[in-house]
Amino acid sequence: MSDYFRSVSLLDKELARKVWSQREDISLINAMGHFFGFKSIFNDFMIKAFSELKSRNLHSASEVVKIYGNFATVELYWLFDIVTSEEQAERRSGRETLFLEKTDNEWQIVHVHYSGMPIN
Repeated sequence: MSDYFRSVSLLDKELARKVWSQREDISLINAMGHFFGFKSIFNDFMIKAFSELKSRNLHSASEVVKIYGNFATVELYWLFDIVTSEEQAERRSGRETLFLEKTDNEWQIVHVHYSGMPIN
């Protein structure tokens, strides 16, 4: 999962391309919308949401991996340490479920669903 977090933190398209499947039907659901295909996920979500930040450090607070043959889920809580364009340091948090498919001995993301933390 470290390459996934690094791809977001660095906005590294080539690294993201390695962790995400290149199938047309991959998707990501979050508060900004529902994105389909790698190009939309990277350009319409990741770049638009994170490129204005001065710095980004996405990391996991905990992960639970469940493997079902050639499919797996990863349930995790994430922390996102950022510095905004106004030089304001913030820590955001949320939870996420990733769905992965194993092809050619490589695990790649085919779907992500994430949301903020529950309000108690």
